[in-house]
Amino acid sequence: MVADVSSLGFDLDGLEQGGRLLVDALTLEPQVVDTGDFDLEGLLVRLAFSVKKVGAKRSPSTTLSVVPTFSQPSLVRSELRRLFRWLKNQGLTTVITVSVATTCSPPRH
Repeated sequence: MVADVSSLGFDLDGLEQGGRLLVDALTLEPQVVDTGDFDLEGLLVRLAFSVKKVGAKRSPSTTLSVVPTFSQPSLVRSELRRLFRWLKNQGLTTVITVSVATTCSPPRH
């Protein structure tokens, strides 16, 4: 990611060392995560810590690529509304991407 973004003229390492950027990467496999009730509380705690640590006003997130695979769609929708409400209440500008794969086509973003 650092190399990709540096091609656009951004120094991620410098921003992170200067306390202006925090990159929090976590890979979750659906078969490991979907073992009980779906809840984004852990994500909200991580976001709150990161936002406070760097005084963030923007929070891009691609961590939700695993969400569409969960077995309780209504619970997932409810938790996503909770996430969006939390982001709005924090005054954060956010871009969230979610990839959706089907059995007949490649992932859509």
